Amino acid sequence: IILVTHDIDECIRLSDRILVFAKGTLRHTLLNPLTRPRESDDLTYREFYRKLSRILERDKIINLTWADAVLR
Repeated sequence: IILVTHDIDECIRLSDRILVFAKGTLRHTLLNPLTRPRESDDLTYREFYRKLSRILERDKIINLTWADAVLR
C-alpha cells in the first residue's frame, strides 16, 4: 500500500517506511522505528517527529517552526 500525505503526524502513525520526495525526486527513505500503537504523547514518537521535521526543514520542504507548532 502506498499512502501519499502532506501530514507528518499521519505519516508517522500509518507508515512503516517513509519516502520523502521533493520536486519529483526521492530525497530520503526512513524506516519508522516506532511500535504500534503509535501515540503522539510518547517521547519516542516526539523525537522521531522532530527528526523527520528537521530533515524536511533542512531540504527546505517545510518550515520547521510550523512543524514544531503542530506537535505541541
